[in-house]
Amino acid sequence: MQPGDGPPQTVGLIVKAADPNTSSYEAKRLIKEAVDPKALKLEVSKLENLANNAVLVECKSKSDLEFLEKELSKLCTVT
Repeated sequence: MQPGDGPPQTVGLIVKAADPNTSSYEAKRLIKEAVDPKALKLEVSKLENLANNAVLVECKSKSDLEFLEKELSKLCTVT
């Protein structure tokens, strides 16, 4: 197997709502309302609910993930 064979690598970020009583479904909604990947030209490959009211956001590149993290850090509703 050569490097680059197999599934493409992604990088992920775990996001939670600032309010601990907020569900992962609500946290996902907050993320979707605040960040539009198409408008920001980000390649988000996955947005998945996790345990403990968290959401996994996967991007196709580290630069996309860092930009997304910067955008999310501006929000007071998620951490």
